[in-house]
Amino acid sequence: MYGCMSPQNDLMNHKYNNLIRMIPYMLGQRNKLFQFNDCKFANEKEKESTARLVMFREFSIINSYTLESTFYAPYNSHFKKKKDVDAENHVKADDLVQVGSDLCLTIFQILQSKILKRKFLQQEGPTGTIVPGPPIGVANV
Repeated sequence: MYGCMSPQNDLMNHKYNNLIRMIPYMLGQRNKLFQFNDCKFANEKEKESTARLVMFREFSIINSYTLESTFYAPYNSHFKKKKDVDAENHVKADDLVQVGSDLCLTIFQILQSKILKRKFLQQEGPTGTIVPGPPIGVANV
């Protein structure tokens, strides 16, 4: 999974970067095929025209991701390279459906948590008042 990154020039952007990483981290806890350590968070110049970066920069949607997969096989530490993998270890359509289902459950879990929901959907203003936060890029559940 690829995500964007806010410049870390102030505390608020540092908090945004933590929120950006929250969904992939929680998904990695829920699904055995998804690994948080394999995620990359960067705003690469050659990717500026991708929907992920356009939504992040133009519309301030901090939780904009690109999720990629393979049908071959997940990385396995027993193999130095993905070669000679038995067919039973290949990623199947049901595995990909499960990743999608777990992603939806992760987002639902965030929206059900009062603390996380507040962090994703709102932020505190300088006087302690609640003001709308950046959109998270998912429909209200």
